[in-house]
This record gives sequence, structure tokens and C-alpha cells, in this order.
Amino acid sequence: MKKLLFMASVMMLSVSAFAQHEPGSLTIQPKVGVNIANLTGEGDSSTRIGLAAGAEFQYQVSRAFGLSAGIGIFNAGS
Repeated sequence: MKKLLFMASVMMLSVSAFAQHEPGSLTIQPKVGVNIANLTGEGDSSTRIGLAAGAEFQYQVSRAFGLSAGIGIFNAGS
């Protein structure tokens, strides 16, 4: 388990090391995912599956500073 967490953190650090863009550039990144919720309470427990989708925009102001904003749509499922 420790090896897995170590490898995942090393991979994430290497990805962010090459994430800089040229100043004045605008990038758009699509985001798609799945929401899974397990509802428990009195009586039955059920799993609800939904969709998460959106986009993230990033404007690179300088080589060391960028601004980002995102928008998302979340469907709770049924």
C-alpha cells in the first residue's frame, strides 16, 4: 500500500512539473466523472450513480502565475 501511494504521488508531481504554458495562453480542459453514493437509513439501502461533467479554463498571466475557473454539472442519479 505504501508503494502504491508513493508511486501515485511521484507521478502526480512529475505531471505538475511540466504543466506551465506560455504567458498569454488560454487552455480549456474537459472534466468528466462518475458520482457514486451509498444511501443508508431505515429500511433499504441503495446505491445511486450519477454523472459529473464540466470544463476548466486557465489563463497563464506569467510563467509563474495563472488564473483558472471551472464550471460543472452534477446529476445525482436515481
